[in-house]
Amino acid sequence: QAKKYVKELCTSVTEELTAHQARLDSLAKKLATFKKETSERKMAAMLAEVVDGVSTSEKKVEALVTAAEIFSSESLESVSVDALKEAVEKSAAAEKEASAAIMDAKKILGSKEREARGAEAAAALGKLRSRMNTAQSDLAKAKKAAASGEKLIKGKEVLTEEGKRIW
Repeated sequence: QAKKYVKELCTSVTEELTAHQARLDSLAKKLATFKKETSERKMAAMLAEVVDGVSTSEKKVEALVTAAEIFSSESLESVSVDALKEAVEKSAAAEKEASAAIMDAKKILGSKEREARGAEAAAALGKLRSRMNTAQSDLAKAKKAAASGEKLIKGKEVLTEEGKRIW
């Protein structure tokens, strides 16, 4: 429209509009950068709590797996009943801690999944959910090994008692 006016006025208006358009483009880029950085900070803050919870639960499950390691060894027959009882006690305590940590992490993860907006946040939370599921399956395996350890203790005690009766 500026070209319809007098040539001098047309030139000055066009220059002014060009300057304003350049300024507008610059500010639009700044705004886009600001929005992106804000979104990244919000997501980092949201994920920090979940990552801490998942990491804690993974460490507790790892401690349980270490405590229950004796039950999955090949030389289980040569292990004394006292050593097995001690391992059962340690694994029971570690199992309680690991279960509590997983439940806490699940609560946090669930609340953050409800709050999450956008595909990026959903993808990050999906990865954390996968880590949580892995930790939970490791917990189940360790619980099963500890339960078989308790049965083994009972079996060894019965075998010892029956051996005494025979002699």
